[in-house]
Amino acid sequence: MKKTAVILLSVLAGQAVVLADEQKDEREPWPDLSDQKILATVLEKAMPAEKLPVSTKDSEQLVYLPDRQTLYTGWSKKMHPNGKIDDLIHYKDGKRDGPWSRWYDNGQQQYDFIMKEGKMMTGVGWKPTGEPSPTKIVDGTGPCVGYHTNGRKRFEGRRVNGDLEGIVSVWYGNGAPYWQRSYKQGKANGPAREWISSTNPAIVTGRVERIPANPGNLRKLEGLYKDGLRNGEWLEWDQDGNPAVRITYKAGVSVGRTSAYGD
Repeated sequence: MKKTAVILLSVLAGQAVVLADEQKDEREPWPDLSDQKILATVLEKAMPAEKLPVSTKDSEQLVYLPDRQTLYTGWSKKMHPNGKIDDLIHYKDGKRDGPWSRWYDNGQQQYDFIMKEGKMMTGVGWKPTGEPSPTKIVDGTGPCVGYHTNGRKRFEGRRVNGDLEGIVSVWYGNGAPYWQRSYKQGKANGPAREWISSTNPAIVTGRVERIPANPGNLRKLEGLYKDGLRNGEWLEWDQDGNPAVRITYKAGVSVGRTSAYGD
């Protein structure tokens, strides 16, 4: 009996060591991106984000290899126009999984997140000056605030259990509002307001969105999102603030359009 107990304890001890090693490997498999040599090596391997197609499945964005058939596993990068690193993300099976870091175009780091199967688990942030920002994600929950290089607020929202939850707001570089949406479990659901430039709108290539710093001729839109897509009736105002167009959407696709002048 004693011999059996000793053997059992030995086996359990061995399992504990294995589990501890597995947990350590899960916690610390990532390169130290604060080391410039290591960062340069990762950037060499990373795929430009604009070359990675994005598809939506069950209201969830997935990233693919350029063949559009294979879910992407590896690093993606986005660069600022001045050649400095903007965005560096690790993907696994098409979802953000591992480090997600962003930098301002002055070289200062903006965010340092760890993702797990598309959910944000931990994270901290900095302002363009290097001062800590209010961003602090612990165990998937906490505020997330981003800034433009000029110091104006760019993004403000909150994560709950790794997903965006509640009101999320985004601003242009000149301080004008870009959009405000209601989120539930990581997807836009509910009322939304957007201000879109009719002369220089944002340009989306793959998962990269280039937002103009000083947009002109902003037109306000109001409506509803369902599972991350525009749905139902949306109202668009002209530049003078008059209701101009009513647009009906079904799962993100415009299916009807009528004039709203004279309402």
